[in-house]
Amino acid sequence: MDTILCLCKGIKKYEIIDTIIKGAHTVDDIKEKLGVTSGLCGGERCKTSIEYFIEQYKDYKPSQEEYVYNRMDTLVCFCKQIKKSDIIDAINDGYDTVDKLKEKLNVTNGVCIGERCRENIEEIIKIHLKK
Repeated sequence: MDTILCLCKGIKKYEIIDTIIKGAHTVDDIKEKLGVTSGLCGGERCKTSIEYFIEQYKDYKPSQEEYVYNRMDTLVCFCKQIKKSDIIDAINDGYDTVDKLKEKLNVTNGVCIGERCRENIEEIIKIHLKK
């Protein structure tokens, strides 16, 4: 769902931004952590964009709520392997409660019966409906 920024290595934009937020403030720092600019193009296609995101996010400190919400490819329901992006797509289609999401995506219906994911799903619903 998120844009691939480093095409050679298949590294997504959110991974780069997340790495910057966690303290990587140079292209070399990010290269060390993720491998950006080490593909066939040597950074010709992605380096300028990475530098832009470093400038934009180097001083950004999200709240825990924002941090969790902004991670679109994060697995939320581990038992059923359901990503946050799947949940948000379903919320946009009108499935705006845990029970409705259970109907659509089968969340909270795995081995843990929602013990590990229900609270996160409720938080995603709450935050997304505020937007």
